[in-house]
Amino acid sequence: MSGSRRTRWLVRRAAAMGPAELGLRLSRGLRDRMRRRSSPVPQEELLSLRQALGGRDVADARGMLRERLRPWNARGHPADVRETLAGLGVPVEETTREADRILEGSLPAFGHTRLDVGPEPDWHRDPASGLEWPRDVWWSRVDFRFDPDVDDPRYVWEVNRHLHLAALARAYTLTADERYAAAVWRQMSDWVRRNPPHFGINWSSALEVAIRLISWTLSLGLVGPDGASDDDVEGVLTSCSLQARHVSDNLTVYGSSRNNHLIGEAAGLLAAGVALPFLEGASTWTAKAREVLEREIPAQIADDGISLEQTFHYQVFVIEFALVAIACARAMGSEMSARFTERVGAAATALTVLADGAAAPPSVGDEDGGRAYLLDDRPERQSRAAAAAVLLAAGRKLPEDVDPADLASSVWVLGSEPVRGALEGRRAAGGGPSRAYPDGGYFVLGDGRAHGVVDCGPLGLGSIAAHGHADCLSLEVARDGDWLVVDPGTYCYHRERRWRDHFRSTRAHNTVTVDGRDQSEMLGPFLWGARAGARAVFWSAERLPAIFCGSHDGYRSSLGTLHRRTVLLLRSGVWVVVDTVEGDGDHEVCATFQLAPGLELEGSGEGLSRRFAASDGRRLAFVFSGPEGTDTEVTAGLEDPPTGWVSEGFGHRTPATALVARTEGTLPVTLATVVLAGVDADVAASAAPEGTGAMIEIRSGADVERVLAGTYRGGATVFQGLAGYAGPFGADRDVLGADVVKWGEDGRAVDFEPVRNELRPGTGLQ
Repeated sequence: MSGSRRTRWLVRRAAAMGPAELGLRLSRGLRDRMRRRSSPVPQEELLSLRQALGGRDVADARGMLRERLRPWNARGHPADVRETLAGLGVPVEETTREADRILEGSLPAFGHTRLDVGPEPDWHRDPASGLEWPRDVWWSRVDFRFDPDVDDPRYVWEVNRHLHLAALARAYTLTADERYAAAVWRQMSDWVRRNPPHFGINWSSALEVAIRLISWTLSLGLVGPDGASDDDVEGVLTSCSLQARHVSDNLTVYGSSRNNHLIGEAAGLLAAGVALPFLEGASTWTAKAREVLEREIPAQIADDGISLEQTFHYQVFVIEFALVAIACARAMGSEMSARFTERVGAAATALTVLADGAAAPPSVGDEDGGRAYLLDDRPERQSRAAAAAVLLAAGRKLPEDVDPADLASSVWVLGSEPVRGALEGRRAAGGGPSRAYPDGGYFVLGDGRAHGVVDCGPLGLGSIAAHGHADCLSLEVARDGDWLVVDPGTYCYHRERRWRDHFRSTRAHNTVTVDGRDQSEMLGPFLWGARAGARAVFWSAERLPAIFCGSHDGYRSSLGTLHRRTVLLLRSGVWVVVDTVEGDGDHEVCATFQLAPGLELEGSGEGLSRRFAASDGRRLAFVFSGPEGTDTEVTAGLEDPPTGWVSEGFGHRTPATALVARTEGTLPVTLATVVLAGVDADVAASAAPEGTGAMIEIRSGADVERVLAGTYRGGATVFQGLAGYAGPFGADRDVLGADVVKWGEDGRAVDFEPVRNELRPGTGLQ
């Protein structure tokens, strides 16, 4: 990357910081300069085992590992663990198969793939590109953002998180096969020899060091000193001390980037302090980490349980770190605060509602497949397993549809006892009915089979909103647990800027673009400038139709326009989406719907109707209504500009059908979309004069439903947004209600029935 581009980024990044943060960064920079060395030295020249252990020697260390190691993970009797896992449908063979693949050098990664690193990994080699990161660069000078000679650091970091060691340790616990314990110690010791303190990519991020500490302490809690030589014990324990000190000195407390990194760093520091209390400084690490976690969990998770980073993947990541904290506290004979536990319990509950029977919620915001630990062998169920574990830890009942195997990780962290009986005490299914999360900005519309999530939240957390995407008012739709209209995902972070920008752009998401622009301004891979402000106006879900209406101002300053979207889930399971763009002048308005991989166009389509099907029986159809000249385009896998792509896991992108309805003309403009997701119905749609609205009729069997949508004014049907099923309602915060229209048989005679707006006055999001 050119020096000028790096300079521009640095200027923009500095502009997102306040004076206090700039001062803290400057003081840390001066401290770092004073400590910096020109070349690596072995760790024993910096810290001896006696210093790390307060005067004790390696024989003492072996004894403490066997007798005084305090595992934060609940280590039960192997026979008891085997019996509990078997009762959940997780046989020992599943764990040993995974451990054997790891011994061969095939590591699970990013929750969806594997990385081939060989039996003796090169800890500095990127397994995706084959490029090697320099080993002799001081940690704070490793240029993982802009160095043109290396690739995305996320790949080498994934290997060096050592998540796979827990699989080996679990296999040892279940089988007593010494190969697995020996491999745990061998890989930790090899890492210590090849990664001298404070040099190279594997020391460059405090979060990466913290996750490695979680992996090491978890594994040590399961294998103890078994399979270790005296040199192994001395090297690993000294390294644990150095790594914990590094995290403690470099916590990401900066205001502009205070996100999941700080929570993860505190969890790793707590794990080290609790599991290895005999290390010098352990009590200080423990106290500092608990203080950070007690503060940051309530600060980063809204009251309703939504992560303020606006990404469901990192919400899972955070609750996994929170579970580590709960387990650590219990290992010390205490508990995290009620406020802490309640907030992570709310976050776990929200995840189960957002997913509604699917393996995971939609891929809203950034997703890199990262995990705080690896304690089960079904990474595709990560979010459900993490949510189930936290619900158990928080004393909440599990959803009715929980898969027993999703409790496997709970056994390793919480022990067998809390898991026993949990399935018998399950609560009613958490999904199905509609649910509003106005604090976090998400609205779930559902009827038990149809399920949709509307994003009406802020771009992201803090002044840089690092992990957010430009997806205001995006809608994802599922049927019977299968996502059909999907969020496109993430694909990459640093590797290819063009693709990084595409996957977080407005045009890649299921919302509206005006004149091809993004709602919010991208200034860097994790840096945003001017951003859209979202606002929820109306919400009614006490009965079907469930109704949401919101707006955002992302185009107001640049184009003088406002986008409003109304989403209805009708009794028939049909979705109606009404997009109105208000303003002056002529503009191009496009509504995008990104389909799940496998859904292909049936026939050529007629007019504004399009039908799609997949070989596994999934079905999807769209009917559009808009101003004269409105047309549709179906694309997949285009590269310039990128269009029609879905990333189902970090580092992977798959061509997938994208449907775009496009119109161009004088504002205001209304586009109405009928979405039939796995349901059969006859749809008739006609545009109002001048393209300012539409009349939609849906016939499903003997049932007839009609929606009148647009921006009509005058007469008895004055409204902004939607009338027919819901209207009139205005743009101001004080709107308290709407009207449901009961149509006569001829479609003309109507009666109005009041419908209560379930959003409290003043809860609209700015």
